[in-house]
Amino acid sequence: DSQVFTKTKIDTTLQVWKNGTITVNMHIEEGPRLYIGGVRVAGIDSTRLGSLYEDLNSLIGKPFVPSLLTERVTNTLRSYRNLGYAFAKVEVLTYLDSLLVNVDVGFELGPVCHVSDIQVTGNVSVSERTVRRGLTFDMGQLIEGKKLDDSRRQLYRSGVFRSVILDFPDTVAAQTPVRIRVSERPFKSI
Repeated sequence: DSQVFTKTKIDTTLQVWKNGTITVNMHIEEGPRLYIGGVRVAGIDSTRLGSLYEDLNSLIGKPFVPSLLTERVTNTLRSYRNLGYAFAKVEVLTYLDSLLVNVDVGFELGPVCHVSDIQVTGNVSVSERTVRRGLTFDMGQLIEGKKLDDSRRQLYRSGVFRSVILDFPDTVAAQTPVRIRVSERPFKSI
């Protein structure tokens, strides 16, 4: 993974030879490395922080690697979406203080969401009942990101659909309809 360095210097020299070839030489001085100085998490009560808190605090004093920070925060967001927080959002802010990066992670979980309705569109020759049989969730259950992904994959892998999209309205509500839009593959006759 890429660490972050400050005051990086790059010197480039070009040498043109008589035969027309060009040689490019690059000299890179990385400069001082940035380290994580502190991490604050907001928007989640301490009983829900669990492994995220430990995970992020384990980064303090270590080199700042943006992709690692993003991965850990994204995995936590995915976990909350799998617990029914369908509208959960996260914002990560970083502040540079000398050679230390301080990180603020703010979560906005929203309500725990349940499936209020399942709306199927785009099906022409495949019945809505057949589409619903391919789902890994039902009305009244939590809206879980993993189950939405599994359902989409299962419907697509059936070979009947060219595309499958599962989503829900942007309106934040505890009771939320799930929309399933399909595009059927043309039937082949033998």
